[in-house]
Parts: sequence; structure tokens; C-alpha cells
Amino acid sequence: MLVFDILKNQSEVKIIDQTEWLDENIDLDSLYEVYKQKYEKIKSKLIKEIGQPVNYNHKYITKIKLDLIEYSVFKWQNDYYILGYGQHDRETPVFLCSQKLLS
Repeated sequence: MLVFDILKNQSEVKIIDQTEWLDENIDLDSLYEVYKQKYEKIKSKLIKEIGQPVNYNHKYITKIKLDLIEYSVFKWQNDYYILGYGQHDRETPVFLCSQKLLS
């Protein structure tokens, strides 16, 4: 079950996939497109298993989403989880992650 693998109770960020550290000449747009496709694939599977993403307006999400390019929030077993992809700085890894959010 994908849901359990991706959304099991974790309070820390779960890195699903990430690049190595990047050099300054990397084509970030192409890399972002690769990670967008990975994100969309998992998001689509989660929608099939647990339903559409939900609105989540908790102040805590502001801190988490700072580094995310795109994200969705899902409700599963009375908890909220974020799935997204992003990057901290130009040379840091691009990542795909999930995390249990505060209720």
C-alpha cells in the first residue's frame, strides 16, 4: 500500500527521493521537471487511495512550505500529511518529501 509507505506516522521530514549536491552549471528547470513528474505520480496514486488533497490552513505549514516548489496536503487516518518537492538553495539537492503535519 503506497499510502502506508509514504504517510506512515513520521513527525520528521521523510525524504522520498533527492539528488546529490548540485554544481552551479546544472539546468535547474530540467531537474525541477523530473521532480515534478515524480511528485505528480505519487500524488496521483495517493488520490486514488485516499482521495483529493485538502485545504490546510495551519500556521505551521508556512515554515514547511518555504522550500517547496509545489505541494499537496492529504488527510489520512485523522492526520494531515504534506507531499511536495523543492530545494533549499541553488546548490543543495532537489528533493521529494512527505511529513505529518500538526493538527
